[in-house]
Amino acid sequence: MEIILLPLLFKFLKFPLLIIFVSQVSSSSSSSSESSSSSSQHLCLSDQSLALLQFKNIISLNNCSVEDIFMSEPRKIDSWKEGTDCCFWDGVYCDNVTGNVIGLDLQNSQLYGTINSDSSIFLLSHLRWLNLADN
Repeated sequence: MEIILLPLLFKFLKFPLLIIFVSQVSSSSSSSSESSSSSSQHLCLSDQSLALLQFKNIISLNNCSVEDIFMSEPRKIDSWKEGTDCCFWDGVYCDNVTGNVIGLDLQNSQLYGTINSDSSIFLLSHLRWLNLADN
C-alpha cells in the first residue's frame, strides 16, 4: 500500500513546486524588465538638476592655481551640462530609487568662492553629504 501511495505523493508534490518555480521566474523577469526600463529613463529630478547648474554658475573655477598645471583630469563640475542626467555627472550621487541627489563629492575640483545662505545648493533637501575639501 505504501509503495502505491509514494508515487502518487510525488506527483502531487511536484505540482506545487512547479507553481512556485513558475511564479518566481515570472516575477524575476518582470522585475528585470522594470529595472531595464527604469535605467533608460532619467533619474535626476529637474529641480535638482537646475539647482546644481545654478550652483555651478555661482561658484567659480580657480584659474590661478599652481596645481592647475598638474591636473591631468578635467574638473568634476565640467561634466555638468544642461539637458543631461545629473545622476551621471562627476561627483554627483543619486538615490537609485527616487533619483534624489544625496551626495556631492567636489573634492580637489579647484572651486573658489563663497556659498551664501541663499545658494541653490540648499535646495537639495535630500543631500546627505557634501565634500568640498581641498578647494
